Amino acid sequence: INFCGSVEARDIPKGEFDVVVCEGFVGNVILKLYEGLATTLMHKIKDGMMSTKISTLGALLSKKALKNTLKSFDVSDREMTKYIIGT
Repeated sequence: INFCGSVEARDIPKGEFDVVVCEGFVGNVILKLYEGLATTLMHKIKDGMMSTKISTLGALLSKKALKNTLKSFDVSDREMTKYIIGT
């Protein structure tokens, strides 16, 4: 294990760390924040891409790339929970 010391919250989702140890309340806040943000981003992107006929056509043309991108924001697989341990 390579100890890195203090971590900025913006660095957590980048995946630079295998484990982030924090107080339980803080860990829960971080998880809920990223879950809510990911869900909001997914809905906003989908709404924006379906807002006009031209953007819908663009969404159809880039469907595969969009699916892969949106999958990285999907919180249903709970990928984020492996990074945060509350003490």
